[in-house]
Amino acid sequence: MNTLNRENSSTINHFNHIKKLTAAIAIALSSSVALADSNDEIQVDQTGDLNAVTAVQLGDRNFGDIDQDGDMNAASLYQAGEENTALIDQYGDNNYLVSSQEGVTNLLEATQNGDDNMVVTSQSGENNYQLIEQDGDGNYAGGEQSGIENDSHIDQDGNANWAQADQHGVRNDTDMVQEGDGNSAFTHQEGESNYMSLHQKGDNNFSFAAQHGTDNLALVNQAGDLNMSSISQFGEDHIADVNQTGNTNSASVIQGSF
Repeated sequence: MNTLNRENSSTINHFNHIKKLTAAIAIALSSSVALADSNDEIQVDQTGDLNAVTAVQLGDRNFGDIDQDGDMNAASLYQAGEENTALIDQYGDNNYLVSSQEGVTNLLEATQNGDDNMVVTSQSGENNYQLIEQDGDGNYAGGEQSGIENDSHIDQDGNANWAQADQHGVRNDTDMVQEGDGNSAFTHQEGESNYMSLHQKGDNNFSFAAQHGTDNLALVNQAGDLNMSSISQFGEDHIADVNQTGNTNSASVIQGSF
């Protein structure tokens, strides 16, 4: 339990730091600015009041499409490399997004539907894919990808949920779904061909999962309130499957060694 509490505190502090940083960037954006190199393309569509976009493209054939419908939304996009694509939709008020792409043919799709939502992402490498969908208010979703052909999906339906999916390596896959309010999930993968699936349905659930190695599998399903789970796997071919139904359950799994 103490380990889980420390992990929960760490993720909350990380979120607060990102929130302050991103809010500062958004406040600094007093107008829409787009800077593009040759053969790059940026499309911006704004409806409402006091929305802000900044986009910087350095490279070849990068593409960005940013749509804002509401008031006081802010988006910042940086692309360097070739054929990177970012598709960003913000519907509502006071939504924030900061994203960077460096490398070749990386793809980000992010949709914020509600108020006071936040997305912070970065991609470096080749053929990485991030899909983020937020429906509600006050949600945070973030992710770091470096390497080749990593894939992450975060789907948040509710309020005040927190999700972070970090991937470093080759062909790692993460699927996270949060339904409810106040849920927190953090995942970290390093290596090759690792897979994670986390599903939280309820309120104030917490889940941490880390995999280092090759062909590891982590599955977490939480249905209820105030459940906590932690999975750490090191090495190859480990499988962890945690199912929690009810309230205030706790599970911790450690497999392999550094």
